[in-house]
Amino acid sequence: LAQGMQGFDRAASAASANSQEDGQWLSDDEDGLAADHPNEQFDVDQVVVKFGQATITCNREMFERFCRSNDVNTGVSAARSASMDLNETIKLVRYHNILPQYISKPELAKAFRAANRDHEWSRSNDSDLHELDFREFLDFMLRLQDMALERSKHFDEAHRYAAIIIQKRARMNQAQAKVKKMINDQEVERLKLKREFSDEDQKRVIKLQSLARARKEQAKIHQKAAWKQATKTGPERRYFKGKPAIKGRVRSEGLLAVVQKRLMELFDLCQDGFVFMDNDGNDKLTKIEFCRGLGKIGVKGISLEKVSVIVAADGLVDVIEFLRTFSWHDIRGVDAAITESKLQRSNMVSKVQEKIQSTQA
Repeated sequence: LAQGMQGFDRAASAASANSQEDGQWLSDDEDGLAADHPNEQFDVDQVVVKFGQATITCNREMFERFCRSNDVNTGVSAARSASMDLNETIKLVRYHNILPQYISKPELAKAFRAANRDHEWSRSNDSDLHELDFREFLDFMLRLQDMALERSKHFDEAHRYAAIIIQKRARMNQAQAKVKKMINDQEVERLKLKREFSDEDQKRVIKLQSLARARKEQAKIHQKAAWKQATKTGPERRYFKGKPAIKGRVRSEGLLAVVQKRLMELFDLCQDGFVFMDNDGNDKLTKIEFCRGLGKIGVKGISLEKVSVIVAADGLVDVIEFLRTFSWHDIRGVDAAITESKLQRSNMVSKVQEKIQSTQA
C-alpha cells in the first residue's frame, strides 16, 4: 500500500509539472478520454480497430499514405511529412466510411485534441503544433473506436426506450379500439331492442310504405300529364268560350298603373306575375311578400305600402284580388290559369330575370 501511494504521488507530481510547462489544462471530456488510454508507450507498429461491421488495420503504411499531401513538392520538410493534421484525419475517416456513420465531427476533434497532448514518448514537443505523429495516430484511432462503441451503446438504449414507448402506444390504441367496439355493440343492441316490431306492425308499415310509393308515382303521372297539356296550349289558353271570370283592363294613371305597366313589360300573363311573387305557393301574398316582389321586378318611385293597402286593406293579397287589380287581359278559369303558371314557373322565372338584367344594363 505504501509503495502504491508513493507511485500515485510521483504520477501526480509529473502531471502537475507537465501542466505547468504547457500552461494548458484538459477539459473534463478530454480528461476522461485520457483516463481510458494512460501515458504508456506503444510498442506495436499497428492497431486493429472495429467500427460496426468494418475492421480497419492502422499501420505505418496507412499513416504515410494519408500524409503524402505534406510532401517535399509542397515545400514542407520531411519531418513535417511524418505527421498528420486534423484535415488529414478527416480525409482518412471519410475514406473508410467512419464519418459520419459511426462518429461525428465534434467527437473526432475531441479525440484529436486528446491524442495530441504532450506524451512522454511523443515527437511533437510543441503543444501548438496540432499534429499527430504515428504513435499519437494509433492512440487517436483507439479513441475513435471507444467513442463509436459508447455511441452505439447509447443508441441501443434510446432505440429500446423508443420501442417500449411504441409498444405502449400500440397497446393503448388496441385497448381504446376494443372499448369503442364494445360501446358501439351495446348501442346497436339497444337500438335493435328499441326498433323491434310485432308481425302485425311490420305488415302495417309495409302497407303504408307501398301506399306512399303508389301515391307518389300517381302524383308524378298527373304532373307529367298537366305539363304536357300546359305545353300544348300556348298564350291562346286565355281565350275560352263563355263569360270571363275576371275582366281585364289597362290603367292609365295612378299608383296601380305604374305597377301594371311594369308587370306588362316583364310577364306575358298577369297570373305569371303572381306566381313569381308567391314563393311558398300558398296562393296568398302577405304584405311583406307583396312589397318584396314588387321590389324584385323593379317597381320604383312609388310607395309600395300604399299599393298593398289599395290592393288588400287587410294586408293579405289573394289570387282574385291581385288579378282583379292588375290583370290587363281576361281570365276565364282562375284555378286552371294559376296551375298552368305554376307548372311553367322555372322557365318563366329565368326569362324574367334575363329581362330584368337587360333593363338594368
